[in-house]
Amino acid sequence: MVERHERGHGSRVGASIAGALLIAAFSGCAPRGAHPELVAARVDYSRAQSDPAVRQAAAVPLHEADRILRGAEEVWEDGGKSSEVGHLASLARSQIQVAYSMAAYDKARLDVEARREADARARRLAEQEQLRAAAEPNLHNAEAWRAPIDVRVHTSHDGTVGGTLINKSPNPVADVLVMVNHEWLWSNEFKPGSDSPGRTEYFRVTEPIPPGGSVNFTHRPTVALPYRNDGRFETSLEVVAFDEIR
Repeated sequence: MVERHERGHGSRVGASIAGALLIAAFSGCAPRGAHPELVAARVDYSRAQSDPAVRQAAAVPLHEADRILRGAEEVWEDGGKSSEVGHLASLARSQIQVAYSMAAYDKARLDVEARREADARARRLAEQEQLRAAAEPNLHNAEAWRAPIDVRVHTSHDGTVGGTLINKSPNPVADVLVMVNHEWLWSNEFKPGSDSPGRTEYFRVTEPIPPGGSVNFTHRPTVALPYRNDGRFETSLEVVAFDEIR
């Protein structure tokens, strides 16, 4: 009798628990699992938020994405429809994509500005050197003489160039100013980098060169050209000024 009484009591307890769970399920109180689209959107947001470039360039869309995600989480916790939460997660991810696009545009803009500033500095230095050379006494621009001095390059490596100056004018010349341009050519011209190592240098050959004569030279830069696999250097030389001896 005692054994039957205990089994009957246990059946009533089990029935009560099952009924309580059934009522809780119908009343919406049963715990819900994580919404996969919402979880994925929150992961994308965290990744974007941890990127300093995205955070700095796109604070507004990131804030909007976070606001939408918080609202979606509240809807899901309150028993909202899965389709509604998925739609909100999609809106949040759209804002995150906007943030990445703004960061990419900002980086491209800064790269263009940096290249323009570098080109402007190089032009200013070249103009200053030409003005300084033109101000020296008896110093003539090579173009005015229809290039009477021919410069020929024999070797070029790590910025070191060797060649020959040939005087084609009827008068001796000396103190020849030579411009060395190390132009950097990107391997991918459609996506150039922002740190072009190209540069322009000048050196002088002070030795007099008689008419029809020649002088060999070797010029080594103060800093060797770097070795890189994202492009190559193209070195060219030009006589920009010289001294005429009459």
